[in-house]
Amino acid sequence: MTEKPTCEELEKRVRDLEEEVLRCRQTIEALTEKEARLSKMANQVPEMLFQFVAHSDGSFSVPYFNDQLYQYTGYKPEELMKSPAIMGKSIHSDDIELVRSKIEESLKTLNELSLDWRLIGPDNGVRWIQSKAIPQLMENGDVHWDGISVDITERKLAEEAVRESQRKYHALFDKMLDGCSLHEIICDENGKPVNYRFIDVNPAFNKLTGYRDKDIIGKTVLELIPNTDPFLIETFGKVALTGEPVSFEYYAKDTGQHHVISAYQPEERQFATIFQDVTERKKVQEELEQSQEYLKAIMKNTSDYIVIRDKDGFPALFNSSAERIAKKALGIDLNATMKPHKFLADKKEVALLDNLHKRALNGEEFKIEYSYPITDDDLRHFEITYNPILQDGKVNGFIQVARDITERRKMEEILKKSHDELEKRVKERTKELRKSNEALQEKTLDLQEVNTALKVLLERRDKDKEDIGQNVILNVKELMVPYITKLKKGTLTERQQSYLELLETGLQQIISPFSQRLSSRYLSITPGEMQVANLLKEGKTSKEIAEILNSTERAVVAHRSNLRKKLGLKKKNNLRTYLLSLQ
Repeated sequence: MTEKPTCEELEKRVRDLEEEVLRCRQTIEALTEKEARLSKMANQVPEMLFQFVAHSDGSFSVPYFNDQLYQYTGYKPEELMKSPAIMGKSIHSDDIELVRSKIEESLKTLNELSLDWRLIGPDNGVRWIQSKAIPQLMENGDVHWDGISVDITERKLAEEAVRESQRKYHALFDKMLDGCSLHEIICDENGKPVNYRFIDVNPAFNKLTGYRDKDIIGKTVLELIPNTDPFLIETFGKVALTGEPVSFEYYAKDTGQHHVISAYQPEERQFATIFQDVTERKKVQEELEQSQEYLKAIMKNTSDYIVIRDKDGFPALFNSSAERIAKKALGIDLNATMKPHKFLADKKEVALLDNLHKRALNGEEFKIEYSYPITDDDLRHFEITYNPILQDGKVNGFIQVARDITERRKMEEILKKSHDELEKRVKERTKELRKSNEALQEKTLDLQEVNTALKVLLERRDKDKEDIGQNVILNVKELMVPYITKLKKGTLTERQQSYLELLETGLQQIISPFSQRLSSRYLSITPGEMQVANLLKEGKTSKEIAEILNSTERAVVAHRSNLRKKLGLKKKNNLRTYLLSLQ
């Protein structure tokens, strides 16, 4: 049987219990205070702190969320703890499946839950959230996650910006027209740059150099070009080691090309180069410089007044002739800070020059004549042309060229005076010629009348000639031929007989159509040549003709030669055959 405690023992136990209750109360108060401090601290951090539980029966609960839940989702912690399913409304529709699969994976493996997902805020704005939670398996089979969610929207935007920048960089790198390449510098044991290696090149680099990626990337410049200029290695080495960018113009002797090269340090001990092939531009520049020299020489040696003005009308370039004439004629300085013609005293002249400049700056091309009094006794005349200068289709100034035409004006005046005088003389001479022409016309009428009378007389003479010829032939036939016939019947000596035949032949020739035709066609034939022609036609030889005509054979041959010439016969033409054709 157990002994009953004494009063002293009971009192001692009561005091011990009171002390234990006090310690418990103090501990509770301390824990409550600590919990309050922790809760206050948790609500002051910018991150969202949470705890959720996967129960063994498959349900979920949310025992804790700090006050940042409201800032993130617009829900109060007690609302979410009461109805955990409403959290799904704040998850971006494209990320719901990701969140579910990550929770299931962590529940199955008890590994850390870690994911980036998008949350729809109370303002319907999208935030990127990174959540991390550690799972813990409880004795009752529940799994507790204690975790933190951080707003990483700015980081995500920065990452996206970096990716976009990289995308644009690669697009620029690949599509830029300039050659671009990335290298790493190679130094010797003393740190002196001695070589460099190709890391990457763009397509423009391939096109400009002729190297393909596989032929160049990973190789050093001395492997590809053993005689590389040491200046390039030294210059690029300084960029890669110091970070100081450079830009310079370089002439490649082996290719004859001019390049503008820029180099900078993208990372330590690396350098990137951008180079342009400016060979054509260099040629154009040299041609332009040469043209400018030609222009300067022309402007220097010409007596014309040449001024090139800018788009505001100010003299940008002028020759010594222009400067001299401007000072001498107008008393103005082309180097003035304001438009030189503004210094003119005559406001009308200023307005005129302003209008001319305006026309030229509007793109009009024109020419005027202008007079300047050099001295009181010397008035000079100038022909001034205005030609606009176009750049990209817009007027960027104009060229003003003045030529002294004073001597030409004087010559024109002299020519005009001479012309007027000549016109006067021409008018006077025309008047005289008109009178002479009228007199000539009268004389012409008289001559026409005389010519008509002569024509009538000639026709009458030809008729009389024909009548006389017919009468002669008739008389010969009727009066002489019968007597010759009677004489032939009488007794004649041989010589008389010969003379009689000759006489008869001559008379027959007179009355024959052959003689008439020959004499009418060829008036230059002499009587002797006519006798020879008649005898030739009869078939007589030169010797026989000479005997009949009581002449020499040589004289007969001469007559024959003259006949051939007068008849226009060539050597191959037979004289007798031609004469027979005239019968």
